[in-house]
Amino acid sequence: MPDNRTGIVIPIAEKRGGAEQSLLDFLSGVDQASHDAYRLLFLVDGPMVETARALGFTSTVVNAGRLRNLGRMLLTQRAIAKWIRSHQIDVVVSWMSKAHLYASIPAKISGARPAWFQHDVYAGSRMDKLNATLPTSLVLCCSQGSADAMRARFPNVPTVSTRLAVDAVRFDANACESPRQARVQLGLEPDVPFVLLVSRLERWKGVHVFLEAALSLLDAGQKAQFAVVGGTHPLDPGYEQELQDTIARSGHSERIQLAGHQKNVPEWMCAADVVTHTSVKPEPFGIVVLEAMAMGKPVIATAHGGPTEVITHNHDGLLIQPDNANVLADTILGLLGDRAGRTKLGAEAVKTASAYTPERFAGDVEAAIETVRG
Repeated sequence: MPDNRTGIVIPIAEKRGGAEQSLLDFLSGVDQASHDAYRLLFLVDGPMVETARALGFTSTVVNAGRLRNLGRMLLTQRAIAKWIRSHQIDVVVSWMSKAHLYASIPAKISGARPAWFQHDVYAGSRMDKLNATLPTSLVLCCSQGSADAMRARFPNVPTVSTRLAVDAVRFDANACESPRQARVQLGLEPDVPFVLLVSRLERWKGVHVFLEAALSLLDAGQKAQFAVVGGTHPLDPGYEQELQDTIARSGHSERIQLAGHQKNVPEWMCAADVVTHTSVKPEPFGIVVLEAMAMGKPVIATAHGGPTEVITHNHDGLLIQPDNANVLADTILGLLGDRAGRTKLGAEAVKTASAYTPERFAGDVEAAIETVRG
């Protein structure tokens, strides 16, 4: 048995966004000889549990139920404390904000050091305020912006920014031989320019800004097609219908679609001439930006939050004013009319993305965890 063992507590067991993907990237980056130094505990059962086990990590499921059920929460915390002791875990990393509520106190009372991985920007939400009352020895953040916000709130807690990773096997520019053929496979018009947004359907992600820009271009006679790949988020269940209604009223339903959740995101990116990222609030990191860059695609992203730490404007992507459909439409139009510019941005994007490996990400996280062991 290793001298030191890290436990990771995960509140979700299905991939919904970047936080879940970052866990899978971390696990794939851990050296195989170090797998026994980790134990995973999921607060719900789901496909990620079997994925983690298939990668060689011992994984336990404790069904936590709804957060508002105080009795169930106390039972879950008791089970986590037992899990910590039985696996002789000395550092417990809670992966995402909800997990902090469950794991921090059991770690502390069991003699382990609690640590957090923060996948959002501290904004004083109800969850943030609850977490602010909990003990932690370390805060890991997915970007410098997230780390700065956490340092402002927890000035005495060591806070480390660890850049996330991209799956370079899945998102591989060399595997995208023919965007035209990818469009055929997806049922898109093969010879019409295609602009893509990959985002779950939450208002702060700015999908409505993308639609407004797309519809303005189509109203002006621009020959192009647009799609949003991403499913409804449980925190914003009515947003999708608003978007669908906007498309239906526009008269451009044949050129713009909400494609829903798709497992073949790389194929959609391959088909695209331009990939956009339209968050109207600061993005904690924006993993889809990095994925599109790895695919060699020119990316237009809003100039706040994580994308500003990845993209160098006019070098490997474009950064624009947030929440401005007119600016987005003009920038899309400029790129669609500049094949050479798109090619140059895409080539530099691949070089930038190549530095974001799972192995480097796992190494950075492991090094940060070692600092709290003393």
